Amino acid sequence: MTITHTPGWQKERTETLEQYVSSQFDGYDYEGGQLENLRRTVRHQNKAFARLLDILAQKEIVSAPDITEIVRGVRDNAATLSD
Repeated sequence: MTITHTPGWQKERTETLEQYVSSQFDGYDYEGGQLENLRRTVRHQNKAFARLLDILAQKEIVSAPDITEIVRGVRDNAATLSD
C-alpha cells in the first residue's frame, strides 16, 4: 500500500506505508548522538502508538479495558474512557 503526501516545504511524493512510517518515526538528527537519536525515535513511536489507540477508541474499535491490556499486559475491566 502507498501513501501520497506533501511533507512540509517539499513537493508531493508517494511512498510505501513502510517507507513513510519509518521516515516519520526516525529520530535521527545530525547534531545528536546515538542515545539522543534513539530517545527521539522511541518518543516518536510512543506518541504515534498513543494516537493510534486514541483513534481506535474514538471509533469504538477498542475499549478502555482493551487499552489497559495492550499497554500494561493486564486487563482492567473497571477502566473507562472519557473526553
